[in-house]
Amino acid sequence: MDQEKDRIEKMAVSLFKKIKPLADLLNPMARNHEIDDHFFFFNAPAVIVILAKNQTNGILAAQNMEFVAEAHGLGVLYSGYFTMAANASHKIKNAMSVPRGKRAAMTLVLGYPDVRFYRSVQREKLDVTYK
Repeated sequence: MDQEKDRIEKMAVSLFKKIKPLADLLNPMARNHEIDDHFFFFNAPAVIVILAKNQTNGILAAQNMEFVAEAHGLGVLYSGYFTMAANASHKIKNAMSVPRGKRAAMTLVLGYPDVRFYRSVQREKLDVTYK
């Protein structure tokens, strides 16, 4: 399965490398990103592409999957760039066997995080006035 994931990621990387010059012209922030062979999945062991007829339902499903994954100690990254590539390329859709009438609603990249945070960031007390 890893070979299949890597093959599909390679297709998406190829697509993004073709459109990168245009993105660099239109968006100054795009110039700061280099597209390497693992631009989308970062060598993560698992990737879930949520397919749906309705994008809102797919995103809500992704959110619930994220909550469960994080509760089990996994790190989750939403890969919107891969979702865009999957929807833009018939080649990627065919490789993923996307059924007719559905599209990629969101992509979740999962793995065990290298860093653990044992507490949240300290917040200052809010100064709120109600009228």
